[in-house]
Amino acid sequence: MSSGNSFGKIVAGYIFNDEMKEKLITKMNENVDIPFISEKTEAKILDAIWDSVEEVVKEALIEN
Repeated sequence: MSSGNSFGKIVAGYIFNDEMKEKLITKMNENVDIPFISEKTEAKILDAIWDSVEEVVKEALIEN
């Protein structure tokens, strides 16, 4: 399982980094418009969603 673990770390490192997070949240914020919520608040919500997705996917990719 060591090689799978290494592959999972590579994939997670490629997908979950600050540059990708910024690009994705910016793009989602452009495409999502929730009335009565500011862009800043929308970005905070999307950031929290990203963090949750990152945690779950990393756990799935990188099994101890």
